[in-house]
Amino acid sequence: MSRQVRASDGPDVLLKVVKNPVTQHLPAGARKFCTSEKADLVNLNEFATALPDEPVVFAISCDPSKQEAEWTETTFSVSQYSLTPTILSSKITSAFENKWDIL
Repeated sequence: MSRQVRASDGPDVLLKVVKNPVTQHLPAGARKFCTSEKADLVNLNEFATALPDEPVVFAISCDPSKQEAEWTETTFSVSQYSLTPTILSSKITSAFENKWDIL
């Protein structure tokens, strides 16, 4: 059984299932964040802009009611509404695109 998803137009691996602990697969020194609709609300654009240019990791759960990861350092909310993982990922990506002036 394959534990990875490859690009349909080439050999690139797009997604790979890794063994626990997940932290051994993260970049060294990366700041680790978790989102939760129960945490304090932050403006994601301001949050991303304030971060130094160093590796960051976001824990995004497929179940909005269980958005917690014990290996993260900070938990915050980006909306007063419940967001799907797809929308949440898009908002995080957009905030960093704005920070880096990517059009």
